[in-house]
Amino acid sequence: MTQDPDAVNPFWDFSLALYRRPGVESLCLALQDNHGVNVNLLLWSCWLETRTVTLDADLLAAAQRLVQDWDQRVVTPLRQARRAVRKGNWETPGPSLLAQCKRLELEAEQVQQQWLYQLAVSGERRPAEGAAKVAAVGENVEFFLAAAGVSPRRSAVELLAGGIQAIDRG
Repeated sequence: MTQDPDAVNPFWDFSLALYRRPGVESLCLALQDNHGVNVNLLLWSCWLETRTVTLDADLLAAAQRLVQDWDQRVVTPLRQARRAVRKGNWETPGPSLLAQCKRLELEAEQVQQQWLYQLAVSGERRPAEGAAKVAAVGENVEFFLAAAGVSPRRSAVELLAGGIQAIDRG
């Protein structure tokens, strides 16, 4: 698949807004670092509910197949490089190297999110409304975390659902 950098992607916009909500970034990074959770798939499971799409085993497997190789060969090594530059005990050429590493990592994640967006809209449905949307988000997040081998934590689900409510009001 190719990535058009100018392609419209409501999932990317949603992810940026949700990730900026208080507590969401730290939750996502903890799940990523402690449990190996793919944050883009986690955010996608939330976004799917805003589209009234229930995440099931078949859809999750298709999404995992779609992004797995890219994640392992591109996104994860870029993340490791960024973290190495940030935490390294050597002198770096300056903050521009760290900024370039971060930009490349985000661009690689944006490619992954474009693929996930295309997978989701291939079965487009109308958006859910209000409380039904938030209740459904909990179901997808719990399903996703269970599939990832992480015990669903009510606080994680509530944090993500609250972030989505705030985005909807904003």
